[in-house]
Amino acid sequence: MNPKIVGRDALYIAGVAGIEVPAGTRLLVSDEKGVGPKYPFSKEKLTALLGFYVVNDWKEACEQCIALLENGGIGHSLAIHSNNPDVIREFGLKKPVSRLLVNTPSTHGAVGLSTSLFPSFTLGSGTIGGSSTSDNVTPMNLLNIRRVAYDLGNTVCKPMPSKSGADTIDVQAITELIVKELKKVI
Repeated sequence: MNPKIVGRDALYIAGVAGIEVPAGTRLLVSDEKGVGPKYPFSKEKLTALLGFYVVNDWKEACEQCIALLENGGIGHSLAIHSNNPDVIREFGLKKPVSRLLVNTPSTHGAVGLSTSLFPSFTLGSGTIGGSSTSDNVTPMNLLNIRRVAYDLGNTVCKPMPSKSGADTIDVQAITELIVKELKKVI
C-alpha cells in the first residue's frame, strides 16, 4: 500500500505513475497474472486501483480468492456477485473472512450501509486475522464497562469423583458431567 495514493482519484494516481489516461477516468485496472510480493496489485490498495484476474470457472475463482486473502486480507471481508446459492454457500464456507457480502459493493456492504451488518467504519478481522473480534466494531466495543456479577446459587462446578490409582484423565466422563450440569442450568 502506497500512502501517497491512498484515497486519491485515478487521474492523480496515473500522474504519479507517469501514465496518461483520458479525463474523467474514475478507476485504473491492472490485469494481474499472480499473487504475492511480485504482484503489487494483489493486495489492498485503498484507492481507485484494482487488480483484475481472469479464471476458468467459479471453483478456480474460489481458490484465487483464498490466495488473495492470504496475501493481505485474511479475516476481513469478501464480496461475491452471484445468484447461485450453491456457489455463494461454497464461498461462505471456504473463505477465511469475517463477512461475506453478497451482491453488494464491498465498501458499502462491509460497513453496513447496504446490508444488515451493524454500521461501523472499524471492521474486526477475527482471530484468523489477528483481531479480538470479527464484528463490525461499535462504540460499545470501545467502552470499558465494569460488571459486578453475583453467584446465582446454582453452582454447576462439583468435584469429579476420583479414581484411585488412575494415571489418565477420562475425557469422556468429564464431558458427560459437563453436559449433564449444563442441561440443569438451561
